[in-house]
Amino acid sequence: MTFFTRMSLGPGERDDDHSIKHHPEQDPSDVGNPALEAEVRLGTVIKVRVGGKIHQVYIHGQADLYDPRIKMLDDYKITKAESMYYENKDEYIFQLNALAYIWRQNGKPVEAIRNVYLFRNYDPRRYKEGGKYPKEHVAMTDIPMWDDERSIKSIEDRRIKHKIAELTEDRD
Repeated sequence: MTFFTRMSLGPGERDDDHSIKHHPEQDPSDVGNPALEAEVRLGTVIKVRVGGKIHQVYIHGQADLYDPRIKMLDDYKITKAESMYYENKDEYIFQLNALAYIWRQNGKPVEAIRNVYLFRNYDPRRYKEGGKYPKEHVAMTDIPMWDDERSIKSIEDRRIKHKIAELTEDRD
């Protein structure tokens, strides 16, 4: 998940400053997901929060798994198998691309991103060849990776939407 926090400019900082700072908040005992713990390699990073500033906004996100050997970020989704019936995963694409951008700005190369789906209600009897129900209880989906320019533009567009929502009167 990617979060947005308003941040005021400090002395000497410009509005177009894209500097990013590393903010790890990792508790090694807080892995919490047996699937993530199953195969941990030397140098692999699990559940680390990174963040930084783009314009006046501090953004941060948490990586579920980063493998420096293959320069890949994984985001784990624990969901129902039926969620694979739905095509629109735009939020997931934005989330991982924003996170990949933050990681790259923190000096961690990212060349691939993917979602790893863990299906909590998987039933192999429901699988049909050519259908949308997953074949296995775990599925991996490669996510198309954006360049830095597109990532910054998408993050900025999202910031503007958040600002408009803040200013919109709630009529309920």
